[in-house]
Amino acid sequence: MTIQKIQNINTVNQTFTAKKNDNSDKLSVGRRIGIGATTVLGVGTALAAMAKLNKYPVIPKDILKKPFKDTFLGKKEYFEKEIIALAVGSCAGGLAGGAIFDKKENLPAKCRESVVQLANAATPILFVGAGARLAEKATPKIKEFVKPMFKNIEMGAGFKKFLGATPKIAASLTGLAVGMYAGNRLSHLLNTKLFGAKDDRPVALKDLSAHMDDLCEVGSFISTTNPVIHAASRFIPVAMLVPGIETGKAQERKD
Repeated sequence: MTIQKIQNINTVNQTFTAKKNDNSDKLSVGRRIGIGATTVLGVGTALAAMAKLNKYPVIPKDILKKPFKDTFLGKKEYFEKEIIALAVGSCAGGLAGGAIFDKKENLPAKCRESVVQLANAATPILFVGAGARLAEKATPKIKEFVKPMFKNIEMGAGFKKFLGATPKIAASLTGLAVGMYAGNRLSHLLNTKLFGAKDDRPVALKDLSAHMDDLCEVGSFISTTNPVIHAASRFIPVAMLVPGIETGKAQERKD
């Protein structure tokens, strides 16, 4: 290999490294903490508003007087309205934190990211809920249709319950898959219309973390009394911190 070729390779590597560094997340630890704090505040405000509407105490000293299982956070089941409210609070908090702690030149990127995160949070949950409710209405007819197939088979109570829930599970998971794609497309359309941005980004791993709430809602539609499902859904507010943090961290690309 000639010296000229080696110099060319080094030049390419330096250019790639420079571009990679330009596009990297340059937020300091302090800024990240600030964005995280405002996101927690946004989600906390949404939870407090929901608790107030449901006539639960919102003052910390009153909350601490009760066992956790008797508080709003311990009892509440999260469905479409609750998830969307948490997503709005999360993104509003993250956007506020980004505006306060990051450079002003990055605010447009954060606004676009908030649209992506809201669409990714709200659209799938609506599809999950619609699918589960349609399946619930159709389940009696489905049971009558498949009953002759199992008439000579001995089934335990657990297996019967599973068969009864299968239409809901299938419809909810289908709704989740369709809703994730629809939310992704919707976010691109809104960003194009609102900001003139044509950043056609695929669903990323960081977007999927917010769909933990959708999976918990699938379980909630199947059973609101199952202790495992109920316990898992307690983590939904934590999962809903992700949209706000991603919103606050978003930065303009420097190609």
